[in-house]
Amino acid sequence: MSNSTSFVAMVVIVGLIATYFLPTIIALILHRKNTLAIFLLDLFLGWSLIGWVIALVWAVAKEKDQAIIIQNVNTQAGGTNDSNDSKSPIENQPTRRATKETIDRS
Repeated sequence: MSNSTSFVAMVVIVGLIATYFLPTIIALILHRKNTLAIFLLDLFLGWSLIGWVIALVWAVAKEKDQAIIIQNVNTQAGGTNDSNDSKSPIENQPTRRATKETIDRS
């Protein structure tokens, strides 16, 4: 085999491997939470084309933002937790909602 033929063969092989793992590469670039699961699906079921397409769709699908509810609890001395109160101290506290983007910014 000449040098140019072996070079072309290597480029084709690398291209085929990159195409096979394209869902995993996309998941890595987009910083998906389930990158490992996408990789495993791609590795074991990518050959079936159906598994590859599912991994690709999973990699490019927009992730849902999860709302995180943070409640401030009154822990100061002298706070009452009387059963006669109409609301507990937790219910009297304001509730903040944060999304993934606001957490990433801080």
